[in-house]
Amino acid sequence: MRALDIEATDHLVTTAEDLVPLVVAHRQQGEAEARMPRPVLKAAGAAGMFRIFAPREVGGHEAPLPVAAKVFEVIAAADPTVAWYMVNSIPASHAVAYLAPEHRDELFAEPDRHFGVCIAPGGRATPSGHGFRLEGDWPLVTGVLDARWCVLAGLVMDGDRPAKVDGHVDVRMFLVPTELLDVDTVWDNATVMRATGSHRVSLANTEIPGWCALDMTAPPETDRPLYLLGSLMSSMTAHAAVPVGILSRALDAAADELGRKVSATTNRAGTSSATTLEMIAEGDSAFRSTRAGLHSVVTELWAAAETGNRGTNEQRAAVFGYQHYAAKVAREVISELYGRTSRASFFRGHPLELALRNIHAVCYAYETIRFVQHSAALVRMGHQPAIPGE
Repeated sequence: MRALDIEATDHLVTTAEDLVPLVVAHRQQGEAEARMPRPVLKAAGAAGMFRIFAPREVGGHEAPLPVAAKVFEVIAAADPTVAWYMVNSIPASHAVAYLAPEHRDELFAEPDRHFGVCIAPGGRATPSGHGFRLEGDWPLVTGVLDARWCVLAGLVMDGDRPAKVDGHVDVRMFLVPTELLDVDTVWDNATVMRATGSHRVSLANTEIPGWCALDMTAPPETDRPLYLLGSLMSSMTAHAAVPVGILSRALDAAADELGRKVSATTNRAGTSSATTLEMIAEGDSAFRSTRAGLHSVVTELWAAAETGNRGTNEQRAAVFGYQHYAAKVAREVISELYGRTSRASFFRGHPLELALRNIHAVCYAYETIRFVQHSAALVRMGHQPAIPGE
């Protein structure tokens, strides 16, 4: 895939931008109902937002990483819960690269649908015939009430202990029809990222066919650039873009409010306060440098993929390390904006109140995959990455 293909998929950014008014108009509905509003779900699906990384064979966009980063940022700025639905559809999109045509067609029989996912290995799978007997409990699965399929991580068991392959625990991503799952609607009481509808699910001892048990650290059948780089790389790109988008909207809200603010105590305009001006300028610089850094590392890695290789350890590590950096910068800047803009931000639904809640939720989610940042550090220190398949 060459520069021409980047231009051919660049329309996705415009498509995402066209969705923004609808997404923003339904943001409070999603907050109130703790579920993605139907009009947003339908429009985002029809626009292919849940197929950003899916192969062309199933109607996917197979977007280059630099284009995808822009798309995720645009949607996250409008509403990060919609972007989170998109993030959660990445593993299923990459799963297609491992499947026979008849199985990928089954998975994407309704191509506009999103996918639920939980990467915490809450499942235990016992080999059985040509497949597995899977059971387990997964604490949070985004959008499960509206998903047709879920991708759920589980351990393959060897007796009463996890099986190992090449010295590593055998972790599979299981494709499970949602209709087989028991859903416990715990997310109704959540205070963060409410529209994601991230409920708890469980599965009794159930037969799962072998084609639904994927080792996504193995080389895929489809060797085009996106799938050569692997699912984890697509996920890290999206994970880094989401906090950049959240920060963008928070900064816009603070700049707009402070630009109009007159202090009730001093009767001075916000634009005459040196500390206010410095905060906005520094926040803008943090946003721009973080976004520029993200696009720099994914563009460099994509250039390597276009030549038919997965990039150097250093190029891959740069992307692995970026999601935590972007989230940290966004959290720090948003926290300062929240505490120093106005008392209005203390009330539910204010853009800075939403941004503060959501960025902390995103940062918490990233703690579960802190190992990718550690792996990036090991590479920078001259060692091999500590991620299976890397």
